[in-house]
Amino acid sequence: MFAIAANALYTTLYRRGTTRQLARAIVICVISALLLLPAIIWYDMRFTVKQAVLPTLEIDVLLAYVAMCGWVMPLGMTTSYCLLSSPRNSATAVRIPRQKRDVETVDLHPPRYQPGVEAPYVFGEDTPWGWLEYRSGNFQGQRLELKRMVITIGRDEQSDIWLDDEMASRHHAELAWDSSRVCLTDCGSLNGVLLNGRRIRGTVLVKTNDLLEVGSHRFTFILAERKESNTDQYDPLVNHKWRSTTDLLTETNDPPESSILPDALPGSMLGSVVATLRYGSQLPTMPGGMAGQKLEETAELDHATPSPSVQPALSGTLLFRDGEMAGKGFLLDRPVITLGRDPDCELQLNDASISRRHVQFLRQADGDYVQDLGSRNGTKVNDDPLRSPRLLHPGDIIRVGNIGVEYTSVQAARTAPLPPPVTTPPTPGLLSGPTPLKLPSRQKE
Repeated sequence: MFAIAANALYTTLYRRGTTRQLARAIVICVISALLLLPAIIWYDMRFTVKQAVLPTLEIDVLLAYVAMCGWVMPLGMTTSYCLLSSPRNSATAVRIPRQKRDVETVDLHPPRYQPGVEAPYVFGEDTPWGWLEYRSGNFQGQRLELKRMVITIGRDEQSDIWLDDEMASRHHAELAWDSSRVCLTDCGSLNGVLLNGRRIRGTVLVKTNDLLEVGSHRFTFILAERKESNTDQYDPLVNHKWRSTTDLLTETNDPPESSILPDALPGSMLGSVVATLRYGSQLPTMPGGMAGQKLEETAELDHATPSPSVQPALSGTLLFRDGEMAGKGFLLDRPVITLGRDPDCELQLNDASISRRHVQFLRQADGDYVQDLGSRNGTKVNDDPLRSPRLLHPGDIIRVGNIGVEYTSVQAARTAPLPPPVTTPPTPGLLSGPTPLKLPSRQKE
């Protein structure tokens, strides 16, 4: 009984010993107690009645039997349990795990951690390739982002995932991205790494929803799904015809400088053509059937002929309502305008809630469209999640991270207290330098 109490107290105080190990120790102690019954019966029937005539050998054998069952077996079991018991975690505390073989090691050679060398990002600083989600403890439900090619896990404070746990080694395990495969490596830890309840040896492959156990911590691995274009979804821009600059230049025998005449196209369309040739983007369909004609035919139009009656919709304006650019307005006068934290974006916003390339505004004949670029926090239009390109209407509120942007027409923007946008007359021929984004001019002092 003393041995059973000692084993239970050791398990409670030091949190060691699985349920199966504790049950085995208790059973052996109970068997030892039951084996003492024959000695008790012998004592009542022979020792108390015929003590003087009993041979010494019989008494010595019974004393050795009592010492073996009453002392050696329970104390030996208690000592073995205290020395060889495994760490007790949330998994072994509620169930008796089955005896499972170790996970078979596959011949893998993933990238490994090198001291003093910082592992590179896989997809970028803001794009994780997976997550580790806590399954228990105070952080249950929280996710840890995995961005670098090698993720270290351990008790060392320099580890990418630091575990304040005495059961975890300083350099316990590593998660590595290896050519679209995820590898888990045991770095020679003392208590080992469990994958779906089995201890691993060396390096193994990890799949999404696999259960990882490091010390007393349990994680669920979740692999990030890369977004792919789905042609079955409805796209309002799918019916627009796009033509590259190379195709336009090869369809005419004239040099590029004489292919586009400033008076052969409407002013707004000329700006789109010039911006397209300079930035290398695709040219949208021109209204009135002009996209189906060659540039050579466009140059030969009669200048006295009035412009087509069908004109593209007027450009819209973005009015920022939050952030460091609150109160400023920008004219959507290019075929494509990108908003994000990247310095290469036409509209750069230094806000942590915005991705590097967050959203794009597309200029079309029927108006302006907004399209999310797979941002982390997503984009909303009038509190509706933006899942596909959407035509903007005056008064629409576009929520980009923590920043709110209002889309208005040019006329509404001009009646507002904001200064009118700068309008630069088109320059004949191609431009040699980049065309700056048209920003509102400053008020004259």
